[in-house]
Amino acid sequence: MRPLKKPFLLIAIVLMAALPALISGGYLWINSKLGRDWLQARINQAIPGSITIGTQRLRVLTPGVDLGDVTLRDPQGRPVAGFTHLAIRLAWRPLLQHELRVQRLRLQTPWAKLVQNAQTGLNLTRALVPPGDETAAPEENDQGAFPFNITCQSLALTDGHLVFDAPADDVHLTAGGITLSASGDLMHRQAQLNLQIQQLETSGIGVQPPPTRIRLKARLDGERLEIPSLQVASGQTTIDLQAATDRLAADPMMNGQVTLQGELAELKDVFNLEGAYAGRLTGRLDLNGRLSNPDARLVLALGTGQVAGQPLDHAEFTVVIKDRQATIAPSAWQLADGRLALQGSVDLHNAFGNGFLASPTDPDAIAYDLALTQTMPDIAPWLKSMAAIKGGMESRITLTGKGVRPNAPLPG
Repeated sequence: MRPLKKPFLLIAIVLMAALPALISGGYLWINSKLGRDWLQARINQAIPGSITIGTQRLRVLTPGVDLGDVTLRDPQGRPVAGFTHLAIRLAWRPLLQHELRVQRLRLQTPWAKLVQNAQTGLNLTRALVPPGDETAAPEENDQGAFPFNITCQSLALTDGHLVFDAPADDVHLTAGGITLSASGDLMHRQAQLNLQIQQLETSGIGVQPPPTRIRLKARLDGERLEIPSLQVASGQTTIDLQAATDRLAADPMMNGQVTLQGELAELKDVFNLEGAYAGRLTGRLDLNGRLSNPDARLVLALGTGQVAGQPLDHAEFTVVIKDRQATIAPSAWQLADGRLALQGSVDLHNAFGNGFLASPTDPDAIAYDLALTQTMPDIAPWLKSMAAIKGGMESRITLTGKGVRPNAPLPG
């Protein structure tokens, strides 16, 4: 038996000497043009579209990968999406504990040109999903949980750009200057997110807002989602939101506030309104309680200005919702030396018997009792084209009923 030990020992020595060379050779090959072409070919065999990779580098000591100048094309060869540079760094030790830990992920200048076609669907789907697999059901884990955890210590996306077109609906959207930073732990449901979109432009959606800027900060901690700040700024109009939601998996509890500030003259252009409009518009919405049945209060106010060419002194609209009962008051318009007031209630309890988020719903069960009163000491400002008509006018309209079949008696 002793003579046999020498060949085995010799083979072991040769393997130990050759192993570093094999690893080094494999490392050099995968980072070469031949390795890049092989990777592209494997990907392109699996998808209907095609992908091109400008540069690639696989890291071993600090596991990770770098990709540069990547472009995804649809089956017809048209560019769909891509990026300038992607860098991913992983950690070795957590892999032994069933955890994929991304220490750092950097994505520079990602872009996408998405087109929604009524017959063929979204071009991104056509490029990535083979025909017939679009509706394939996702595989479920028998244990009801992920076999390993995924954590990300630092994710950064810079200078993103997105274009979306739906020619059939004449909808066009462009978003530029997209930056995002985030971190998260999948198993423990913890995440932080900061998002900015420097310029968002839309057309073909019925309104034409000026370029819009969006800023969002959000945190997730188990069953609690916090949004410390969400701001949407479009021209002179600004919408701010602050909110927190608990018990996400059950019936969420919400506490939030939305504020609005804008100029009526700008909103007139957005909604393509006729006539002269001017004045400062402010609003506030408070929400509190279960998301399926919250308490809410909405107040809209408009300062001195013009509405459809008529002078406006002040306008205010207030609605309070509690246990699916909406109360309107006080709500009044002071304009052209006249007053227009609305008050009443709308009962939503029977229409949303199980709350606003649950079915079934019955719009015909909505019950309302409203009264609109109007006082106009001088009708001349309202009838400028009929200067011969003078005098004042008073009226009261009551509206009661259910669903879409109201009864509106006009008392004499």
